[in-house]
Amino acid sequence: CEEALGRRIEALRHWGAAAELDPLHEGPWLEKARLYREAGEHEQALAEIRAGLQRLPGEIHLELELLGAELHAGADLAERFG
Repeated sequence: CEEALGRRIEALRHWGAAAELDPLHEGPWLEKARLYREAGEHEQALAEIRAGLQRLPGEIHLELELLGAELHAGADLAERFG
């Protein structure tokens, strides 16, 4: 609801609370990473995914998100440095 109302910070706070309540569910980690990525905060998005993988090693949705985020970050670096 917070995200739909344009309140990203509050949405991140709620997803963080959800991750604390159920740290073994990938949803909150993925949603926090998505919100950071959409805001252009790619390093923070990667940090969220990695934090989720520490709790859920091998979780396929997080692994795929990490791969996509790393590819995106690599593309950004390649473009920036030619």
